[in-house]
Amino acid sequence: MISAVAILLGFTFSCSKEIPPPPVTDSLYFNGKLGLLADQLAQNAIRRPRRAAVLDFVNQNGKTSQLGKYVTTKFIEISSQKALFITPSDGEVSAAIKAQGIKYNGTINTESASKLGQALGVDALIVGVLSDLQKGSDVDLAVKMIDARNGNIISAASTSFYRSKQVSGMLESF
Repeated sequence: MISAVAILLGFTFSCSKEIPPPPVTDSLYFNGKLGLLADQLAQNAIRRPRRAAVLDFVNQNGKTSQLGKYVTTKFIEISSQKALFITPSDGEVSAAIKAQGIKYNGTINTESASKLGQALGVDALIVGVLSDLQKGSDVDLAVKMIDARNGNIISAASTSFYRSKQVSGMLESF
């Protein structure tokens, strides 16, 4: 009888899965997620650009949240460290968008892509949109690499971030 109880308890404990704690959303977490995203974007490219401008990653409403600014900056940093492409500075990109009179909200048309590409001397533009599908779920980031000559998408990749208190707060702060 004692051995039957021991077997039953052993079986019960072996079947129960321990739920892992949620990830800590610190800079190492974002470095890992965005490093994989940058690699995937480069690997998926029909044509790998030599120079690419990264535009601010925006929320679905077309505005740049603190989270959007943070992941844009980290993406540029990681892409540069991995030598995936040469990237103009954030300030140069912002100035060119303003000088060309482009209204950027996460999407860009062929004419604007061409203007911006020429102004910055880049082969491609990288845009991203953070999607808050529903409260309590992960936050998705979809990134596209757009040919600056013709506006065609030459690569796309995505990742998701665990919705921690910090991620939620940054997503909702503009």
